[in-house]
Amino acid sequence: MIRKTMFLLTALALLGAAPALAAPLLVTLVDVTPDGSNFLWTYTATTQLDEEFNNVEGANNPDFFTIYDFAGFVSFGVVDSDFDASTQLVGVTPPLTVAPDNPSILNLTFTYAPDVAGATRVGPILVSAISEFDSPVLGFYAALTTSTLSNTNNTNVGNVPVPTPEPATLALILAGAPVGLIGFLRRRKKNA
Repeated sequence: MIRKTMFLLTALALLGAAPALAAPLLVTLVDVTPDGSNFLWTYTATTQLDEEFNNVEGANNPDFFTIYDFAGFVSFGVVDSDFDASTQLVGVTPPLTVAPDNPSILNLTFTYAPDVAGATRVGPILVSAISEFDSPVLGFYAALTTSTLSNTNNTNVGNVPVPTPEPATLALILAGAPVGLIGFLRRRKKNA
């Protein structure tokens, strides 16, 4: 199962990475490994061209990236020491940026928060999170970084694999709804 999953993840990553290569930040899935009865999803975030993470404007406008709809979230694994990790059901999304976001599935946000004021950082940044699931689906990330040339913020949205319930589990969930509906309609027809 793990070998099949890794093949699917590689294929999804190649498909998802293609449009984001010229983006200010590229988030890629490195690996999915068993972690007890759960799975550790490891990602890297790599700044591109003249981009960096900085905290020049402090807490009012920190640079960050968000991975949307990380199903089955259990806890964070490794998080780069210069970043704070948080979860939320909606957002955090850069201004004037739209990323598909299911408000019932947790998002993971990694915010640049170094110990030294005025510090900057280029990638790669290593982060990981633990999920109940090892099956991938092509999801989204959004980022806010800073240009080293103009010191202005840049945003981008890209694709990255995220966990989803196994296809068999998802099929059972979806199959259960119509069966229950048919039973309800039959009972309603008999009572009429």
